[in-house]
Amino acid sequence: MTTAPYRIEPLILPAGLDSSDAGDFLEIGKLCDALTLETWGSLDRASPAVARLQFWRDDAYRRMRIFLVRQNGRMVARSWVRCELQENLGSALIHVQVLAEFSGRGIGLALLRHAEGLAAADGRTILQSFTEHPADFDVDGPGLVRPATGTGVCPLQRGASASHWRRATA
Repeated sequence: MTTAPYRIEPLILPAGLDSSDAGDFLEIGKLCDALTLETWGSLDRASPAVARLQFWRDDAYRRMRIFLVRQNGRMVARSWVRCELQENLGSALIHVQVLAEFSGRGIGLALLRHAEGLAAADGRTILQSFTEHPADFDVDGPGLVRPATGTGVCPLQRGASASHWRRATA
């Protein structure tokens, strides 16, 4: 793996919401809420902190690794890698999100490459992901990437290059 241009930090889950080591967890919760607001305009789709803490913990069926990037001390991006432990042992689900004001700086790509490297190191050869965005574009129009699964579309002008998307969805 090459060195990322940004410091990618792992999130260590605290024992509880009120424990002394909960600061980063609570801060990443604010980042999650900010990302949800940017995408959907409300927190209707946001999870409460207690639900995040429970869902993000490893269990007998899956392992979750969460990472963050800070700029000037502020969390501005996150990623996660989820690996199933009972079935689908060759695949991983990865997700990357960057606050809009910090996009276009290579942070998302650094997080994506980091997630890809972790999945590969775990023997995962199938990577899956998803995007969340309101369809504020013509879903039958030009300038879209259609994944090999046939489900959904993604506008090219919102981030990764066409060649990266072709590689990722081929």
